[in-house]
Amino acid sequence: MLEFQKKRKISQKLYSGITVIILVFVVVFLARASWDVFQKQKESEGDAKIVLERLNDLQNKEKTLRSQIEWLNTKTGTEEVIRQKFNVAKDGEKIVVIIDSDNKETTTPEKIEGSFLGDWLAQFTNLFR
Repeated sequence: MLEFQKKRKISQKLYSGITVIILVFVVVFLARASWDVFQKQKESEGDAKIVLERLNDLQNKEKTLRSQIEWLNTKTGTEEVIRQKFNVAKDGEKIVVIIDSDNKETTTPEKIEGSFLGDWLAQFTNLFR
């Protein structure tokens, strides 16, 4: 009978209002902590995808740069870069330089027609052409 009374006191204390309130607070606290961890996990997954994409981009760039370095280490690659940067040619070759006009219009002196000064100026400038 003594055992039964002890069990009854334990169950009364266990199911009392204060104990239930404390348990509700603990459950809410644990649920909120779990939710925060879940949110951080989702954020980390997104960050991991971004980092993997960046890693792939950098690996592709590394491959490109390595292939360019290998090409520059060849005789033809070095020669082409030197020709482009320093505008040089081999013996017997000629370099043609094409200059853009940049849409600049050439102006010619206007002819003053019908006057002695205009005719004389036109003949004078024709001497230098």
